[in-house]
Amino acid sequence: MFNLFNSLIKTQGQPRISLLGSNPNSPKKKEKVSKSIVREQVREKKTNMRQEIQEIDAQIEINEAREKLRTEEQERLNKFKVEFDDDPEFAIEAYAKDLSIEEAKTEYWRRWEEQKAKAAEPIITEDPSGKNQADFIEAGKALAAAEGIKLGQALKQVCKEQPALYKAYKQRCYGQN
Repeated sequence: MFNLFNSLIKTQGQPRISLLGSNPNSPKKKEKVSKSIVREQVREKKTNMRQEIQEIDAQIEINEAREKLRTEEQERLNKFKVEFDDDPEFAIEAYAKDLSIEEAKTEYWRRWEEQKAKAAEPIITEDPSGKNQADFIEAGKALAAAEGIKLGQALKQVCKEQPALYKAYKQRCYGQN
């Protein structure tokens, strides 16, 4: 035991020898530790780079999805514009309501039927005699709009269908019977 104590005293201030038999301050050990640290730094950098690549890939996928959605919506809007080229305001309104083309067509024709029914109703005006009666010209305009015919044809048709209206019109305008 005395030898062990003396050996400890003698080795103070000197590099210690580990139980495994290698000196931690030896150049080989320092080189191994240095390589280990470098390997760990490289692993960290690789992990960080992989994460950055994954984030970039995710961002690319998001951008591609956005572009695809933008393209699909533009195509959908163009379909509405083509389908309802005579009424672009309705096309944009139907698109904004997120209607399908078929739903928009149904709505369009429902509105058209309502307008047609309103146009076919005679417009009542006050004549000089004080009685309410439909105006011949207004009835012709309404019929022309409803059936998509020329005003002259519509007036002829009103004249045939409502002769009393034409007679009242002539009396009021020309003073004739």
